[in-house]
This record gives sequence, structure tokens and C-alpha cells, in this order.
Amino acid sequence: MGSSCSSGSPTNSQNEGYYKKAEKSNKSQSPRSSQDEDKKRSGETATPGKATADKKKTKSQGNNPPPEPTSPPPAMASVQRHDTDISFQGSTASSDVLGNGVLEKRTTSPASQSVIRPSVTSPPPAMQSGGINPRCHDYKWFPADVKSLLLGQLDCQIEPPNDNVIKLYISANRTDSIVERNMLTEKAYSKLRLHCAQKGYELDIIDLHWGLRQERWLNASNHMQLCIDELNRCQQNPCIFVVFLNESYGAAIPPTIQPDDFEQITNSPNSLPIISEWYRLDSNAIPAVYSLRSDSGMTDEQYTDLLLALYRCMASSQREQYLCSVLEHEVRRAILHDNFDSDSVLWVNRIFSSVPHDVASGGSYTDAAARVCSEFSQFSRERLSLLRNKVQHRLVMNRNSTLRYQVPWKGGTICPEKIKEHSDYLEKLCGQFQESVQKIVEKIIRNKQEAEEEKPYKRISDKLYRDLTNNYVFCKSLGRHYVHQADVIDSVKTYMRNASVMAPLFLHAPLGTNKESILAEVAKNCSAWLPSSVCVFRFVKVSQACSLGDVLRSICEQIAVIYNLPKGWQQKESIKEVIMRLPSEQTLVILVSGIDEVGSHDDAQGVDWIPDALPPNVKVVMTVERDSSCMAELQNRFTDSSCFYAIPSITPEIAERMFSDLLKANCRTLADNQRDFIYSAVRKCSVPLHVELLANLACDWTSDVSADEIAHSLGTTVDEQIERIFEKLQNIFKGKIFSQVMGYLLCARHGISYSELLDTLSCDDGFLDDLSETFHLKPVRRCPPIVWIQLFHKLRPYLYSYKPNGTVLINFEQTSIITKANAKFMADSHGQQFHKSLFDFYDGRWANEKKKPHSSAAEGIDIQHDRHVISQPVKYSSAVYNCRKLTEQTLHAAHLPLAERKENFLFNLDWLSAKVEGTDVYQVIHDVLMALTEEADDADLQLLLEVLRLSSAALEDDPSQLYVQFSIRLKIIMSESADQYPCMKKLYDKCTDDSLDYFEPSSYECLQRPRTTDNDVDVTNTIITKLFRLKGSNTYMVSLLYERGEIKVWDIHTQTVTRTLRGLNCPLDTRFIDDLKGVVLCNRELKIYNLDTGEMEVKIKGIMNQRMPYYELHDQNHVVALSRNRMYIYIIQISTGDTLSTFKAGEDRFLNSLAVSSNGHFLVCGDETQKPTPLLVWDLNNRKLIYDLRINNHEFQTKMLTVSSDGHFVVCACKEVISDDAINNVVIYDLTTGTVFKKWKPGFNTTAIAISSEDDWVTTALDNGNILLWDLTTGTCKFILKGHKSSIDKLIASTDGSRLLSFDSTGFDRSLRLWDLNTGACLASLTFDDPFSNCQLSPDGSTVVLALPGWENILTLHLRKATPSVSAHAYGDEERAGNVYTVDE
Repeated sequence: MGSSCSSGSPTNSQNEGYYKKAEKSNKSQSPRSSQDEDKKRSGETATPGKATADKKKTKSQGNNPPPEPTSPPPAMASVQRHDTDISFQGSTASSDVLGNGVLEKRTTSPASQSVIRPSVTSPPPAMQSGGINPRCHDYKWFPADVKSLLLGQLDCQIEPPNDNVIKLYISANRTDSIVERNMLTEKAYSKLRLHCAQKGYELDIIDLHWGLRQERWLNASNHMQLCIDELNRCQQNPCIFVVFLNESYGAAIPPTIQPDDFEQITNSPNSLPIISEWYRLDSNAIPAVYSLRSDSGMTDEQYTDLLLALYRCMASSQREQYLCSVLEHEVRRAILHDNFDSDSVLWVNRIFSSVPHDVASGGSYTDAAARVCSEFSQFSRERLSLLRNKVQHRLVMNRNSTLRYQVPWKGGTICPEKIKEHSDYLEKLCGQFQESVQKIVEKIIRNKQEAEEEKPYKRISDKLYRDLTNNYVFCKSLGRHYVHQADVIDSVKTYMRNASVMAPLFLHAPLGTNKESILAEVAKNCSAWLPSSVCVFRFVKVSQACSLGDVLRSICEQIAVIYNLPKGWQQKESIKEVIMRLPSEQTLVILVSGIDEVGSHDDAQGVDWIPDALPPNVKVVMTVERDSSCMAELQNRFTDSSCFYAIPSITPEIAERMFSDLLKANCRTLADNQRDFIYSAVRKCSVPLHVELLANLACDWTSDVSADEIAHSLGTTVDEQIERIFEKLQNIFKGKIFSQVMGYLLCARHGISYSELLDTLSCDDGFLDDLSETFHLKPVRRCPPIVWIQLFHKLRPYLYSYKPNGTVLINFEQTSIITKANAKFMADSHGQQFHKSLFDFYDGRWANEKKKPHSSAAEGIDIQHDRHVISQPVKYSSAVYNCRKLTEQTLHAAHLPLAERKENFLFNLDWLSAKVEGTDVYQVIHDVLMALTEEADDADLQLLLEVLRLSSAALEDDPSQLYVQFSIRLKIIMSESADQYPCMKKLYDKCTDDSLDYFEPSSYECLQRPRTTDNDVDVTNTIITKLFRLKGSNTYMVSLLYERGEIKVWDIHTQTVTRTLRGLNCPLDTRFIDDLKGVVLCNRELKIYNLDTGEMEVKIKGIMNQRMPYYELHDQNHVVALSRNRMYIYIIQISTGDTLSTFKAGEDRFLNSLAVSSNGHFLVCGDETQKPTPLLVWDLNNRKLIYDLRINNHEFQTKMLTVSSDGHFVVCACKEVISDDAINNVVIYDLTTGTVFKKWKPGFNTTAIAISSEDDWVTTALDNGNILLWDLTTGTCKFILKGHKSSIDKLIASTDGSRLLSFDSTGFDRSLRLWDLNTGACLASLTFDDPFSNCQLSPDGSTVVLALPGWENILTLHLRKATPSVSAHAYGDEERAGNVYTVDE
């Protein structure tokens, strides 16, 4: 047996039963003389007579391994990414041929580390063939809510997406604690907001009692109802309720009085005409009530007179119902209820000491009304005392909820400038208040994190989950807008049910026709029309980043989950191509609303992405505005008129019913004359949006509104009606108040948050000057929250909330309103000024106690004030980016010269890195596209755009790869033509700075370069199928080339081949006896090869099991192998190929795994016959079974099994036998005692395991992408290694246990990561454009070696700052270097 220059087709003449010889001293039973009866159960399908024929077929099968007469079970045919019972092997795992003709590949574990290996470690069959192989998901691993979202089911209850907003609601009497709240605004609030921001949360501080100058304004603004409504909104979020409940009760005139009560009051002997003067019967309310006039003509004197008149005319019960202060109403809703949480309440209780008796008894310093009427003073004191007692009783068990202070009486006011005790009190208050609120915030965040951790693993990305829930909530909310149009719905239903129609359907109509609500109704009925269908629906305006490009990426990601596609598939195949090959057994419906809502800077332009033709099981419905440019493009492309459906206008009769329904939903009606006016306007324009605008307007009408006022407020078109609404609001909010708020709302990219708007308005001196007549702006010059809250409630019917990255943004819902508002408020230079103000805000120009000057007309001088706005760093903390700054600032920088923007943002590496990490790469692409609209021929911008697009899939999953992606893709172009790209050259130089450490590849062709087409590599051709490292060398590795029948020995540092063996019969796997010799599995036969000399030294008799050809080394002289029928274990002499010993588990017991400790002392096998499945442990030295390990009601997942190198421990995943979707656990047995050493329940399915008993650790990969590093001594989790976005199935450790390589061998995740196990840090990561065929780590952990599809050569990666260990010794005989052998078998 030697080598020759010619190569022939190897033959297999050994067809006798496997391992018939057994050592006589071993008294184990020998195999049955005939094994045919066991073949079905053992998984064996090939017969001896077929062996030669099988090999002859191999030559004509191209890429396919030799087939078997029958296919293996379906479970082996493909990898299901969401199945816990992924087919894994221990350190003994070998190779198999799948029924679909795709080679199953595994990586051999290092000798000193036993690593779990999956039974399918090559990329999935679809990826090996270069295409995508969609297949329907069974969804059994998804939580119920995620499953419903993925399938588009609207008949379920889904919680709205969580936001990272905490509300701090301040309750106080308007005239009480003014100084304290001013001081908190100056000293505490900004610090608390920054503290929350550093935790990734936004703190909204709402004090609707602060800054109010006039008592009568409370009436004009319906202050009580505003406070109650806003408190209710706050309580939908985590809310901290702070109450200043001191010596002042307050007073409030009731906004409404029930008719029966009003009649009793006006019939009272004490009744005064002022009551009837200010209250009018409102018959429009359902039920009718007497309402307080809402005009602002009431003086402070009239306010007091009316309050006292009501008090004197009311009975005691009526006083309690109608004259309770706003403060008491707030306390009732926040504290005096059943679901009260004392941990989220803070009572600031300041008591004056040494109050003069006459002052205390009269209460004249507490309430304005008390100074006029002693009767009302008594009522206030009683209500206040009762309220304080109730609050104290509720908080008695939580002392931390009360801040008590005794302050010396000095005229009933707090004067820190003159009285030291008052100054000390305020300092103490600010410090304790800040500390107390911070503690509450910490608990809220902790509770939210714990609640999130307790939720089932979603198994989809957070970004996709947020997008699905945002669209779900918006879709459900559209029901209030829907007007039933049977013809439209029936037409869509007919389209969906007609399999012969293979084109998209476009629903078109003018603006304001509620196309969105029609599409929502389609989504609602989809499952009824097409049972078992999947409905993917998106509304562009509420999807992530509100762009069509993000909508399409989100749809692609959802399709990838539904059909089990690998990550990044859409970069290789378009959605049009994949749709044509989706499984026919399930119907896919795609609904997209607003495809025309594309900005000029959107990265998805045009309509080319829309499929021209569809398979019968795919339906696509989209809405588009009739007069848009997008509609014109569609008509040019789709010439068949049946692709378009014009949504008809609703009839006046339907519009009138719609109007009545909207009024009824708001518990309102109209007088007959008012209804006539409305119906006249409806008949002139029956567009649904016009009807909604009219209904919102009419809800504010009382029954006594004059005809002139009604006529003036009505418009005959949508645009006219919007203009009337704007005029009305401008009359309510004088000067610049309304226009400035509108401007900031309109120019923000995706909307603006509550806190951002208040901060921006607080820096707008024109806006503040118009507030000065109504609000106190001294000593704190800042916009009072009540201003925005009042305007928000007026605009609320036209707004919607959008939640990107947990921040709640407010924006206009209707495109018609946005268009009209832009024309009115953003014209001329106004828009530019709004952008500049927002740029200054996000730039932090007036933050960090910087005082902004403003001119005081009254004083004739410039005055500087701190506006107390939050600071705007790029990062609030090491783990929290300022996402809002990163998202918005580049948009508002348009007033800067392009050269300045390029320097500060587009080619600023720190900014780019932060923006990619804090937002996503597509927002950076958006910024580049925006710059290209100004300089379309800018070569630097064009190159930057191309590199970002090429790297987008990698950067979306792992933003930290910005440096390595840029350095690899730009290396060649920068070395050849850097002078053409000066800005990119500077960016490249910073990316390649010597201080940075990341993977340096041996070839820069491993990623596609810009300015080129796809690399000239056939990614469908897997050349190198497996890589193996040699225990004693950091320089050499071995590769198997299955199709070519070759083995190669590589110098990994020079990427050169030092030995080549050809003519092997389908090499599948190998185990190394030493660095020069290996036991190679060749088409189910074991052969011993000398890689140095190219000789086959021994052929071991018999053939292996088809599905489970497992074998391992016992020592350098013996092989341990599983028999063909899987009932026996054989120990075989390497030198002769003869069987020395035979182990049998028992009668009719079939083994399904085989693992041997690296020292060769212990053998562990899984038994699939016994229930529950046991682990069988043999002492190989003494040739005997020592343990039969079982756990009641648990089954070992024996294909996920590994043994420590010293044989001390065996680790295996096990699952409780309660249901198919039970989560597995990890069990460690001590083989010295046969007892359970540790059992871990990480809460997620384990997908891979590695163990090092020498270094006392076990690593387990989970299906959420995390890797846990366990301390083997203490059993605690030492590190959680986070970085992978999906489950990985490969863990390879360095021989010293200090480094770990993790990746997914199936190709679903194309990234690999190298970890430092001493610190838990990720040393480097890299995501490839295509799946790699195989991957291996050098024994010292310094070099990663990869096999890429279509590559003849290996690719090596090493850390830039590390020097790989290079062996000074040649491989084998130095004179044989580079030899190529043709093996003679």
C-alpha cells in the first residue's frame, strides 16, 4: 500500500459484516450473524451488495455524495433553526450523507477540549447550492404573541411596544410651594433627567400647576380636566407621583354641573345671578349638563365671587362632589385607590412652625377664597385635614415615601435670599428629593428589566418585534376611522381568492380617503378569506424610521423568519426572486400602505422592487395616492388596468352616518340647526378626512354656539377645514405660541418627544415673550408644561405616537394636515430657523448651565438665564447612546456648508461609529443620500455610500464591525487610487490606526469591494469541506475536499499547501493519531493514512452506519467505533484493522451517540431505545460498563454530549418529558462517582456545549444567541457573552482554555466571534457576505482559519495587535514539502 503517480477510482471489496472478530477474553456477546432485521431501527439502509454500485454512481453525481437506496428520516434532511433537538454530536461526531445529497460536515474537537458538534455543520442545502430554500415554519418555539404578530393575526391581544419613558407628575396647589418647585427646576430636575438618560430612559416632568399667573386662566383652559386626563395618560407608563400637600388646599370651580344639582343650587335662597351668568345648559352633551363658559373674560374677582356663590348654595354632599380642588382629585387618582403603590409616591410635607394663632385659625395665608370668606376657609381646612390624614394612612408603612420639613414662619412665604433657615431647607429638599426620586427610578428600571427577562424569548430581533407591534397597534386603532365600503372589500376579497391573478393590486384614491383604514380592514379579514394564510402588513408612517426602505427590510426579515431563511438573504436574492419560490402549501399576503410616502432621501426609491408577477399562493395589495408621482410610475410599469382599483368616494349619506357615529363615540350630539350646517358642509365634501375634521370640531360645540360662529368655522374642502382649525387654534394661543409649536413638530425627522419640545420651546425667546402675560417666567425662564399639554389636547385627534428605540415621539397622522401645515408654518425662512433651533438643542448649545441671553423690552437690557435643558452628549454612558441626537442632528445641520457637515458628521469616524451603534447603518445611508442631493458627483460621498451598502447587513447585526468592514473593503482601492477620495482616505487611515484591534485577513478579497461587481467566486461550489487542527502545531492544519477526494496539509501562516493526498474515496472525517497520521472516514470505511508520505497504511475491515458513522480514538493504537447496526461498540487495533473487544448495551438497544474522553479512559454513549433515554458509561481500560445514568421524566439529548478531556465530567443537555416545546437544561455528571455534579437551567434552549475541566469552565450556547461561561467549581455563571443575534451551534476553544471561537455552521448567521474567556470580552468579530464552509481555531487561539465557498485557498484571520505563534519545525520530512500524492488503495 503506497502511492503512485496515477489515480484510479478506489474500490471497496470489503463487504463482509462489520468487525466480526472479537477478543476472546471479552465475554460480551458477538453481533448477530445476520443484521438485516436490525437495519430499519439502526438507520442502516445500504446493503453490502450495493457498495460498489454506490461508488460508481459517485463519479457522475457532480456535487453530490453517493446516495443511499432510501432516504434518511426527515429529521436528518435539514436543519430546523428553532428546534431544540438540533442534531449535535460530541467529540466523537463523524460525518454522514443526507438524503438530499448534501454533505454533512463537522469540525473535530481539539484533543484537550471536547466540543459539541452538530450533525449538520455545513451550510444548509440551499446555501450550498447558492440559492435560498424557503420552508414553512412550525412556530412551536415562538411565544403566542410573537406567533400572532408573525402571522398577521389581529384577533388577539398584543401589548403595545414598551417605551423607555418614566413620568414624574407633580401635584400641588397653584399658590403653594412655588419657591420649592422653582428651586427643584433649577437644581434637581435636569440632574434627574440626565440620570435617567444614562440608564437609557427619558424622564418626563409634568407640573401642570407651575408657572400659572392668573386664577381665571384655570377656568379658560379647563385646568381640572386637563390635569385629570394627563395624570391618566401618565399612569399608562411607570409614573412617580409627587404631591406637595402642605397648608394649602386650593379651590376649583366645577367645569360641569348635573341638571338636577344645578336646579337645586339656583333654587337655593342664597343663589346669586352670577351662577346662571356663567353656566349654560349644554344639550349637546350626552347626558346634558350645565357647562362653565370657556371664554377667558372672567376676572379674578369674578372667579372668587362665583366660587363663593356656589359654596353658599350647595349642600354638603354637593360641595364634596363639585368643590374639591384639583389637588384632591389628583391625590384620589394617584394614591387613594386599590392599586396604589407606595413605592412610586413621594409626599413633600412642609409645615410652618410658630404660626401666629390668628393666622392659623383664619387660614388667610393658604387660599385666596379664604381671605374673602371664613366659611370657605373652614371648608378648605377640613378637606385639607381629611386629605392629609388619608395620605398619611396610605404611606404609614413606607417612611421613604414622605419628606417632612419644619420651616420657621416668616409671613407665610419662603424667602431663601433673606432667611438662612429657608435657604438651608431648600438645599436639603433638593438633595433629598433628587436622592428619593433616583431610588424610585432605579426600582422602576429594575422591575421593567426583570419583567422583560421573565417574558418568553421572542426568537426574533427586538427591532422586528417593535416594528410588528407598532404596526399591529396602529392597524387596530384604524378601526375608528373605517367607513364600510362593501364594493372595495369585496373586490379585494375576490382578488385574493383568485389564484389565476398573478399580479399585485394597487388601491388608489386622493388624499384624505382613509386608504389606511381600508387596508387595515383587509388585514382583519385576511385569515377568514384565506385560512392558514400569513398576512404581512406595514404602514409606512409608523414603521421603523418611517421610510419605505426600512419597511421593505422589515418585511424581508419577517419573511425570513416565517420561511426559515438565513440572515441577509435579501442581499443575495431580491424579494421578487424569493417570492417566486415560496412553498405553495401556504398563502402569503403582503399589504403595504403608503408606498408613495417616500422622501427624497429614502434609500428605497421607485417601484422596481415590486414583483412584476406573483406565484398563485402570493398576494400583494398596496395603497397609493392617486395624484402622486409613484402612481404615475406604477401605471407606466403595470400596463394591465386590472392591477389598479380606484377607491370610490363615499356617498353623502354614508358620510352623514360616519359623522353621527363619531359624535356618538365622544358622547356628543348636535342641535338641529347645528346639524344642518354640518350636513351642508358634508354634502359639499364627503371625503372621510373632512368628515373627521368636522366631527372633531363639533365635539367642542355647546348647544348655545351661535350660527355665525359655526358658519365661520366650517370649510367646504379638506384644505379649507384644516385652515379653519389652524385659525381657531391661533386665536386660542396668541402670538407665536401655536406657530412655534407647529414648526418644531413639523421639522423633526420622525416627530418630537414631550421633553425635547419643552426644552426647545424654553430656548425660544419669541415664544416665551408671548407667554409672559399669562405665566410666571421669573425667576426661572422656562416653558411651563401646561402650555404644551393644553395645546396637545387640542391637537390630539390629529396626532399619533411613534415609538422608535423606546422613545415616544409625537407627529401628525394625516398627510393632508402635514402638507397644509408645512405650507403655512414652514414657508420662507421660518423652516430654516426651526431647524437651526433644533440643531442648537441637539448640539447642547444651551445645556450644562449655559445661560442664554434675551432682550427684555421692559427693562431695556439683555438678560441671561439658564434654560435648564438636558445635556446632549453622543453617549450618555458606556452602554447608552443618545439616539435622538444621532438621529436628528444631521437633518437639522442643513444650514451648515456641506464641507463642514462632511467634516463633522459624514466623514467623522467617531460620529459614524456612534450613529451606526446608536441607531442603525441605514440612517447613516440616509444622511449620505441627503448630502448627495446637493453634490451628486462627489466621489467621496459615492464611495462612502457604496461601502455602507455593502456592509449594511453586517453592521445592522454588529455595529462594532465598522472598522474591520471599512478596512477590508477599502484596502485595495485605497492602495490604488486614494488620491481620488481624500475624505475617504482620511476615514480609512483612522479605521486602520495601529491602536485599533480587529481581525486582519490574509486576503482582502474575502469581502466584496466597492467599485466592483460581485467577486468572481462561485459561492455555489464548496471546495474545502472540513478543517482540522493538529494538537501539536499552531502552524499546520488539515483540510478535507470531499468532492475531489483530497486531503491537504496547510501552513496557515503562509496559506500554502505542504502535502496533498489525492484519489481518496469521498473523505468525510478524520481523527489524528499524531500530527502525521489520521484515521479517515472514506465513504463509510475507516482508513489509516500517513499524511507525510501519502500512504494508506491500514484499511479497517467493515463499513460504518449510514446515518451515524461515529468513531473516536481510544489511544494511539486503538479506535473506538459504533457498529453498523448501532448495537455494539468495537475497540479496533489500528495496526491490523482487527477488532479486539466488543461492547453491547443490551438486547435490542440502539446507540445514537459516542464520545470518548481525550485521555481515552471513558466512553459515553446515548441509548435511544430506553425511555427515558439514559447515558451509558464504559471504562475503556477495564472494558466494562460502569454507569447507566438516568433522570426521572427527563430525556438526554444525546446528540449534544461531550466529555471532559480528563474523563472527570460528562456534560449533556436534557429535556423534561412534558411537552415537545419544553426548554432543555444542562446536566454535568461526575464520572468518579456517577452522580449529578451540577444542573443548570439557563431559561433558554442550549444549542452547543464545550468543557475544559483543566480550566474549570463549561460554555453553553443558547438559542437567543448568548453564550454562558460557567464556573465548574462554584456552578455560577461567570460571564454572559453577548453579540450573536441568533443561535450558534459551534464552540471551539484554544488548548489552554483562554479563548473561544463561536459561529453558526449552518449559515443562518454568517458571523464569527473570538472571545477572551478570562475577561468575557469579545476580542474580534467578522460577518461575511456569504456563508463560510468551515471554520477552525488554532490551538493557541491566535488564528482563525476558514474555508470559503468557491475558494481553493484557506483564509486566515488574526488579531492586528497579536503576533501568531509560528512553528520553526517543518511538517514531517522537510524534503517532502509541497508533495502531491495519488493514493493507491
